Amino acid sequence: MQAVRRGRHPHRHGRPPVPADHELRRLVLGREEPITIRPADLLEPQVEISRQQVRKMGYEPSDDNVLIHLMFPALAQEYLRGPQLKGTDHSRPDPVAVTVAADPPPAPDPAPAPAAVLSTAEFDVEVEGEVFKVRVTGAGMTVTPSAGTAADASSTTAPPPKTGEGTVIAPMQGLIVKVPVKAGDTVKLGDVVAVLEAMKMQNDIVTTVAGKVSAVYVKEGEVVSPNQPLLAVG
Repeated sequence: MQAVRRGRHPHRHGRPPVPADHELRRLVLGREEPITIRPADLLEPQVEISRQQVRKMGYEPSDDNVLIHLMFPALAQEYLRGPQLKGTDHSRPDPVAVTVAADPPPAPDPAPAPAAVLSTAEFDVEVEGEVFKVRVTGAGMTVTPSAGTAADASSTTAPPPKTGEGTVIAPMQGLIVKVPVKAGDTVKLGDVVAVLEAMKMQNDIVTTVAGKVSAVYVKEGEVVSPNQPLLAVG
């Protein structure tokens, strides 16, 4: 609204609502005189002059053409002329012969790939003392047993130890962390003869009879199954 009011009353431009202080005006302007009119009023009218020049160029003196001439006087004539065809005869160019290559013969269908042969292998995976049986099935898979696996297989063919009154068995599946006794040691009722880790907890395995350790069936770092014999006392 303030801009509209100023447009309606051009004599208000450059004038403060109250007279400026003389000392303040001197500090700001020095010896220069203040401007009391609109600077645009000092410009000569250009619209009619530009309209006549556009008419002399041979173009319609419309508002758009006059505005273009006012903004870009050096480029106005070239812009108003628009794009021109090269050459003076405006003749059409000679047709150019185009050679279309023949389509190549279709490629033969590829031979069908042989059917993939699926192989299955089972593995025992130990995770934090727990053993999981994993079965893997896939195409092109080859399982080669290592020397250690063959040795383990031969060792597992030995007959399992017999259980009796003095046999200490594993209460659950887990990892043997420690075996503090060996064959020939004398143990008392309730002595810790093995430490079994399962579910991230260590469990003391104690003997239920007193006597001499006759055999130790497991070693530290071995994974045992539930009810597997660990050692015998008798």
